[in-house]
Amino acid sequence: MSSEIDIFGDDSSIDIPITKEQHQFNEAIESITDKDGYFLGRNGEVVNGYQLEKKVGQGTFGTVYLAKKITTIKEEVALKIIRKNERMVKLSQKEAQLVKEIMSLKGIYIVQLISEFMYKDHYCIVLEKMDMSLRELLSHKPNEEGIDIFHIQRYGKQLFEALHVLHTKCEIYHCDIKPDNILINLHSDIIKLADFGTALHPYELTIDSELGSRYYRPPEVMIGYPFDGSFDNWSSGVTLYELFTHSFLFTGESNNDMLYQIIQLKGSFPHKMIREGKLSSSHFTQDFKFIHYETDVFGKEFARRISYSQQPIRIASKLIHSLKENNEHLSVVYTFAQLLEKLLVIDPTKRFNSIQALNHLFFTQSKE
Repeated sequence: MSSEIDIFGDDSSIDIPITKEQHQFNEAIESITDKDGYFLGRNGEVVNGYQLEKKVGQGTFGTVYLAKKITTIKEEVALKIIRKNERMVKLSQKEAQLVKEIMSLKGIYIVQLISEFMYKDHYCIVLEKMDMSLRELLSHKPNEEGIDIFHIQRYGKQLFEALHVLHTKCEIYHCDIKPDNILINLHSDIIKLADFGTALHPYELTIDSELGSRYYRPPEVMIGYPFDGSFDNWSSGVTLYELFTHSFLFTGESNNDMLYQIIQLKGSFPHKMIREGKLSSSHFTQDFKFIHYETDVFGKEFARRISYSQQPIRIASKLIHSLKENNEHLSVVYTFAQLLEKLLVIDPTKRFNSIQALNHLFFTQSKE
């Protein structure tokens, strides 16, 4: 029998009953756990009142199944079954707790957690079903086209409304905003933030140059400079650029290479950040010159000191260049570029926060 953990305060000892026929069916298609601790379910198996329909994904933490609640409603859900791994279970339980905090404060643009329970020694989380990630949506675009500017407006506004709740009401930093972690309901055209596995409260912040996904990682994290919710705002700017252009803004193979590309786009780092960054000495000289580690034709690494004085590249020119043909909404695209310039500021203290982003003309102007 599986024990229910009711996240909304009901009796946690109550099991969802299954019929004799369902029990016999479960025994006939007995699931197993593999050597790495992953749950190997069988289509049709009933897991605490949810019937598995198909496996839809597997990652470091566990396996996700599309499942259907055995009621007259037949509600479809995403059932995340965590690996038998103590660390993964603890992190997943922490993630569930964070999501419950956000839900209690009306975080509507967050993938909603329905319940959590134990099944065959596996920790399970039931989440509302979404259709796909924005990464998948982008992959379906023909000829590598990006998402149109008015959908960028819609999704961007919802994203910053989610971040406003996270940062100001919950004091939680997501720390891994990217197209993969933003899910969409195609029918309602609503996006929701998912995957809070790396999310942190302010009191949990430490120096960790590998926090988040590298392409979306803000510069302050890479040099060990203090960070806060501005981490998510940088990542959101990078994400929105990618969704519109269908191309990565930064593709560094290391933190050092990422910093090199950021400097090429945005210009030199403020000296204050370099002085106070705990890891700056790995990337900058004492006289603030950037050290770029490169590889020669023989595969040998060498360091090249670079002093930047040229003007930063205007993001507007990159956006216009990405358009496949003349666009009748160029004025909106230029306004979008202005927003990105405010989000992609190297100094996190001067970067737009979620409220400033929501109040920007790009989101407040009426649709043409």
